[in-house]
Amino acid sequence: MANLLARLRARHALCLLALCVLSLVTWIATAPAPASMASVLEYSGPTDVDLYTAIAARVAGGESYYAAAAAEHRANLYPLVPFYTVRPPILAWLQALLGLGGLQVLGCFLTLAGAAAWSVRLHKSGYGAAEVVGVCLLYALGGFYFYAAALPLHDAWAGALAGLAAALYRPGHVIWTVALAVLASCFREFGLIFLGGGLALSVMRRDWREFGMWVAGIGAVAFVYAGHAWAVMQVWMAGDMASPGWFGAQGTAFALFNATGFSLLRIFDRIAGGAVLIAALFGWTMAKRGGRLIFLFGIGALMLVSLIARGNNGYWALLLFPWILAGAAFLPRLVVKAWRQARLPFIAGA
Repeated sequence: MANLLARLRARHALCLLALCVLSLVTWIATAPAPASMASVLEYSGPTDVDLYTAIAARVAGGESYYAAAAAEHRANLYPLVPFYTVRPPILAWLQALLGLGGLQVLGCFLTLAGAAAWSVRLHKSGYGAAEVVGVCLLYALGGFYFYAAALPLHDAWAGALAGLAAALYRPGHVIWTVALAVLASCFREFGLIFLGGGLALSVMRRDWREFGMWVAGIGAVAFVYAGHAWAVMQVWMAGDMASPGWFGAQGTAFALFNATGFSLLRIFDRIAGGAVLIAALFGWTMAKRGGRLIFLFGIGALMLVSLIARGNNGYWALLLFPWILAGAAFLPRLVVKAWRQARLPFIAGA
């Protein structure tokens, strides 16, 4: 068994490329026609954007966040039970303070900071100019829907913060990465997927000091959401709507079709766009430790949208932006490395 694991590690790029190709073939062969998804995709409309914008407007007018959120949820027939049907207040506070224009500036800054951080990281790690420039451009372009329509959506901010956090990830020196992941989780609890990915990598490397940092980050998020739960419960009233539940099991097509719609790939066929997204996600595995972390987050996000989301939760796919398309810049490296590993003799220690 040890020898087999050693051989597989020696050919990790080849295994990843094979898995990528298998995923692409499966997707292209089994994906339904975009027209057949219309009845599901049509539910991912702007209603949640309207809700969060209205809440922020009331907060800007002087109301407390939780009173404003409860009033708007009731007025728009949104559930208030359980507590996590109400988003944490951080984005409403920011929008009330900065306005939509200020949010656009902050969103642009956050996206460009991620692009710059990845460019610097890759340059210092010896990546070629083509990869560095490609990642920078694709990362920046990946935020177009963020600036255009998704600023009031918490998932988009969590995704942007996760991309920046991964760029700053260095094994053994994870304080800034953990801090940004905690901040992402304060926008949307799905940031816990990122923290879980970091925790898994630290266990694989048996770095127990780093493991403790990730555990501390998860504990901080739990503390924040305990306070959030208490605050939401203070505004509950008899007769408040309860959520119908999740586990919508909409499937991979739902996740990839929505993700394509939130990117520049929307100008292409949705099936082709989904194939590019899959390939770009696997490309991130060639960006060393930070790339593996964002790859795990991407896999988790796609599973979340595929298995848990209801038909009106397609915007959860914004967790993949602005960073996912930048993984396409690493695909040539994955192919070349896999080709070299394919030529190695299949012996222990190869």
